[in-house]
Parts: sequence; C-alpha cells; structure tokens
Amino acid sequence: SSDAASNDPVAVVRMFVDAIDTNDPELAKSLCTPAFARQQDTTADSWLHQSVRLKLTNVGAVRRITAKEAGLPEGGVVIRVPVELDVTQERPQSISNGPLTWGYTLVRQSNGSWLIADNGVG
Repeated sequence: SSDAASNDPVAVVRMFVDAIDTNDPELAKSLCTPAFARQQDTTADSWLHQSVRLKLTNVGAVRRITAKEAGLPEGGVVIRVPVELDVTQERPQSISNGPLTWGYTLVRQSNGSWLIADNGVG
C-alpha cells in the first residue's frame, strides 16, 4: 500500500517520479508538502504541467541534512535523496532532455511518513 511506502523515503521518490512519468499530477502533489505542492502548481515549467517521460536510472545514498541546509523551517527530520533521471520533455525549458543528476529533499511528518519538500540539482 502507499501507506507502507510513504514510510520509506526512496519509495516516495519512486512514486513521485512514476506519477510524473504517467502524467498524474494529483498523485504527485499528494507526495509533497503543501508548500511544495503549491509551488509546483505555480511554476510555469513544472513537470506537473507538461507531458514528461521520467525514468529513474539510479538512486544514490540517502543522507540526513539540517533543516537550515535545506532552507526549511527548523524542527523536522530532513533527508536528501540523490537520483539520476533520464528526461524526455515535449518542450524542454529550464532543464534539457537526457540524463540529469537531480535530488529530492524530504521531511518526515509526525505520523512517520515522508513528503517531498524540495527538488533540484545536487
């Protein structure tokens, strides 16, 4: 079930990438913090707004980072999941098609589940 998966941050990232790949923005947003989901809604070149094929080719070592490093409010447990993606977009904008070194920042919720709070290079 997605409940069990949501307690595994790598599974959350896999589900998020799959949701974008299958063009399911509602599922993708359900795996994000409310603030990050809103940001995805308002970012013109967000992958949630276009047809994108995303293939997860590698997941790196998960590491804990501070909320401050992540630019997030203090207090939560924050981790970074580095990934490599293969990107195919109809209209490449800020990101080119092809291999991409990327990463997701996740925050543990009070119920033990993880939500994506940010993404980006590095």
